[in-house]
Amino acid sequence: MVNEIVTSIKNLLGTLKPWVIIAPWEQCLRVRFGKHVKLLREGFHFRLLMFDRMYIQSIRLRFTAIDRQTLTTKDSKIITLTGQIGYSITDIELLYRTLHHAEDTIRNMVKSEIANYVYNHTFLDCEPQKISEHMLSVINFKGYGLSITNLDIIDFALTKAYRIIGDYGGGNVGAVLTTEGTTISQ
Repeated sequence: MVNEIVTSIKNLLGTLKPWVIIAPWEQCLRVRFGKHVKLLREGFHFRLLMFDRMYIQSIRLRFTAIDRQTLTTKDSKIITLTGQIGYSITDIELLYRTLHHAEDTIRNMVKSEIANYVYNHTFLDCEPQKISEHMLSVINFKGYGLSITNLDIIDFALTKAYRIIGDYGGGNVGAVLTTEGTTISQ
């Protein structure tokens, strides 16, 4: 209870502070009166308490994971891969004007491009290094104020796909589907 009160008082005093200090690895967007946007770089800056909103963001290199993808190559081989993407913010104002959640956007666009690459290439052309090099050559996030520095495939495996066919409701678990569409209980 006491900790909550102390935290509330700190938050209140923080909002009443008529200045902001921006570290060398940060940038800040100040929005005055809800419409005038100004980029603030490192240092000490005054703000109007009731009229300024401050959006401080680290511009250092950060990484986000590429979740596991199971993909089929042009020659019908099935591969599973995971990876990571390194990126940094180059234009904070453009980022805030264009994207809601940068990491989700980066992950989904990269996963889509990886799936497209694998689908259009044979297994021999889908080495992790080739996929990474291709992604770095075609993916461009400059229109969102971001810079992709690296894309690494961490796990890569040729796999076999096992698919269970059947309706899992009504006691059909373990049933085998025949070519006539009937099931045989096991």
